[in-house]
Amino acid sequence: MGIETQIEAINKVASPITKIFTRGKIMLKNMVASVLAAAGLLSLNSSPTLARPSVDFRYHQTYYPSTCTIGINGEKFTCDYTVLGAFNNGSANIKLCSRRYCLILILTRTQLINVADGEDFSVRRIALQRGNTITDEWKGYMECGFNSQAMGCVGKLTNGSNVAIYVE
Repeated sequence: MGIETQIEAINKVASPITKIFTRGKIMLKNMVASVLAAAGLLSLNSSPTLARPSVDFRYHQTYYPSTCTIGINGEKFTCDYTVLGAFNNGSANIKLCSRRYCLILILTRTQLINVADGEDFSVRRIALQRGNTITDEWKGYMECGFNSQAMGCVGKLTNGSNVAIYVE
């Protein structure tokens, strides 16, 4: 997928945007710093973890955006709230949730530290949670970037699905 196609995919998905990261990069950095500080994660193992009912977050914060837009293979989804949660092993999840499902971005310790340092980050694992059950989990590659106005991710899963996420 070329950069023009990725930009076009984001533009199609990004019409109504959320207020989750109202201060953009500073807000996201502060959220991550808060999660890292509360959980004491910087010196721990870096194996990524997926939030399952039996594996609780060590620390998390929930946010209620006005809207959130996710595009998967041309289908548009929205979320009602987001959760940034960290685990004892230094990994974290960013959950984009509706009342019925959550799309989960699974971050390693390194990816989380990149966000805390104000750098763009990549996501290599994504999961879908319906109710309290993880129903699907995919590998792939998504590049995520953020600035003072927005956060966006574009990429492709190993099953061939194109994914775009945009939050402002």
